Amino acid sequence: MRKQKTRSPATYYDAYFLSHCSEVKAITWLSQRTLEIWNNRPVTPDDSHLLEYILLRRNSARIDLALAKHGRSQTILTRLYYRSKTSIKVVACGNVSLFFGETHKNNQFRSGLAAGMDLLREILFRGPLSELRSLCENNHLPHDIYSFFIDSLGPKVVMTPIYGEDYVNEDHYLYILNFLSKNKYVIDSKKNIPRQYFRWQFGPDFGNCPDGFFNKVWELVETAPTTFKWARVLLKLIDDIYIPHKGIIDVNKCLSRWQPPGEEYLQDGEIINHKIVYESIRYTIASAFITPSVEMLNQKDRALRFAFYLSFDPMDKNFRNLNWQDLFDLDEDYVLYFMWRNMNIWKSKIGREKMRLLIRHATAFEKGDRFWSWRKSYFDKIETLESLHPDWFEDENGKSLSQRMLLGDVAI
Repeated sequence: MRKQKTRSPATYYDAYFLSHCSEVKAITWLSQRTLEIWNNRPVTPDDSHLLEYILLRRNSARIDLALAKHGRSQTILTRLYYRSKTSIKVVACGNVSLFFGETHKNNQFRSGLAAGMDLLREILFRGPLSELRSLCENNHLPHDIYSFFIDSLGPKVVMTPIYGEDYVNEDHYLYILNFLSKNKYVIDSKKNIPRQYFRWQFGPDFGNCPDGFFNKVWELVETAPTTFKWARVLLKLIDDIYIPHKGIIDVNKCLSRWQPPGEEYLQDGEIINHKIVYESIRYTIASAFITPSVEMLNQKDRALRFAFYLSFDPMDKNFRNLNWQDLFDLDEDYVLYFMWRNMNIWKSKIGREKMRLLIRHATAFEKGDRFWSWRKSYFDKIETLESLHPDWFEDENGKSLSQRMLLGDVAI
């Protein structure tokens, strides 16, 4: 007797509902589906293929758009991708289930892996920029796929057979890096990737460990061409991202190689812009890898001083007696700019008070727009941080900023 496959009553209900409901209700049904990740891959819910096939057969542009964004069946998403026009293709490229699908918790069966990788490679190497951007900004891709993106430059790269032996040229590769810099996974990596990751068990190149990708990103700082277009893209990519360990790069070598080129090679309008970009990538590297010390403030290389302002902790015993007004007299508005970005300062009452006094010192002789702009920015910053990090303000005796202002406890 042939074994028959049975479905749950809920599936019959959903199938009938999706066959006859309005477009709006079908779109709402799709949007309420949640993405579940297991073993670094998206899980395909039971009966996704059947239910999404019903929606695909309705041939509605609005439902197709929602299906491209929220669909969970790789088979259906692939059919949708190949039959659709640009907008829906771009949206589908932001859906991880288009490339990795038919994964179930009960087993590790991944029937769609090869087909998904073929499509991913096609978009990565030869697809239009709109689809490439959507793919690179997809923040649910497996860690090893992000590493694959980094490895995609030049014929020298060695890839496993399933990934093929394709590669991209330099300009196309810079597009990939630029788009990756906008990926939420990369942007939020420093706060979201746990420090106690399993690198001790698997090693930094294990596919499910994020260290492999971020190692490769930082290694680009040490190996990439030091042209202006590379500097500009890498600066966006490495800004405040996760650092697997401090020994990834030779910091002194990197600081030396990213010195700005001689001004004789530049047009008049390019000199300032080039200086800013090269100096920015240098202080970003220094702030990420060099432990802050008072000696950095005595360096002629102001990129090291800027790195100190970006990363020092005012609660550290070595810096508690530091005179911030003297620092302002040394580097002027740069001190305000970089300290403003240093979250260590805003975490403590002492740091916030010193920042308030620094703003007063910096604007002591300016009672115009600049003074009021800094004053408003300071209070806006405090209010924002109070809502995001209430634990930073536990030493304020439970009073909100507005209450402290009424009592005269806070003023610029």
